[in-house]
Amino acid sequence: MKSLFNSVILQPTSLCNLNCKYCYLADRDKNLKMVPAVVEKVVDAMEACGHLFRVTWHGGEPMSSGLKHFGSLVYPMQGLMSRNLIQQVIQTNATLINKRWCEFFSQNAFNVGVSVDGPEWANRNRVNWNGVESYEKILVGIQFLREADIKFSAICVVTNSTITRPEELYEFFCNLGCFSLGINFKEKIGINSTAVDSNELVVDFWQRLFRAWRQNPQIEIQPFRRTLSRLEDISYSRPTVVERAVDEIDLFPSISYSGDVVLLSPEFLNTKSVEHADFIVGNVLREPLLDILDRWRSIRYVTDFVEGMKKCQEACQYFSVCGGGQASNKFFEHGAVNVTETSFCRNAYQHLAEMVIGEL
Repeated sequence: MKSLFNSVILQPTSLCNLNCKYCYLADRDKNLKMVPAVVEKVVDAMEACGHLFRVTWHGGEPMSSGLKHFGSLVYPMQGLMSRNLIQQVIQTNATLINKRWCEFFSQNAFNVGVSVDGPEWANRNRVNWNGVESYEKILVGIQFLREADIKFSAICVVTNSTITRPEELYEFFCNLGCFSLGINFKEKIGINSTAVDSNELVVDFWQRLFRAWRQNPQIEIQPFRRTLSRLEDISYSRPTVVERAVDEIDLFPSISYSGDVVLLSPEFLNTKSVEHADFIVGNVLREPLLDILDRWRSIRYVTDFVEGMKKCQEACQYFSVCGGGQASNKFFEHGAVNVTETSFCRNAYQHLAEMVIGEL
């Protein structure tokens, strides 16, 4: 099995200006900032590879680092940007967006992803550190994006209080102005210990959302695009994208504010685990990133995950649409990454695939 290094997640700061009730990050109350030297080391690795990379800025809230500091982190990327070798994405709660930030996004060709859970009644979990709801500030930030003609996607976290109202959620996002919508069910991950766990409600949600989307396919629903594409491949006896990549593992490195490197999942940043040394496999300020990635076969939680993927391939009929699940969900649900089925897998892949097949 060979490894892939096509994308990287960078944590410009651990701090978040919100204190969402379902957040999985333990250090979001600490203002720990990345220094430009960390980015320079990551750029060295990407320069050595010489192909297109996806760089995702993810916190905390990346914009909590401040525009001046964030700009100093993006500056080392200029050479790669000039050669069209990186695609930069920022995932934000939108509450800090203003005209100056929009100018920065445009100048640096940023793709913007906004975390928002729907109408005001659906955003009760998204509060600041004083417990005040953030909905109005989110809308203000989104309006700045729209006025600056910056395309943006949205990610919605579905909870037990919103799962019964998919049509209203879909109507909201159609009117919001986003071009694409991602759906995440509240999950047991990081320091968040509760999750959506009703199979019947999940199936009903997917079915009603799919019907609303088919009646008015105004925006892209990312889980539908992914599932339909893979089912189409199966129907034409073509290998799906996950079957074609069965002999590859995407190491998906995430770099913390301090330069620490974790693999497979950004949710492993700041996660405590004696068995896996807190999932930290190196630090880019002390060792080249490519050297860290090259020794992936000696990192137990990575090889354990590969073992779990192989088990999934052998035992699960959904492997063609799933690809072996997510390491973070396996760990936080079962305490190990070499297991197979998870609640996340059932909600995000199995129930969805069954629903789409039934509807079509």
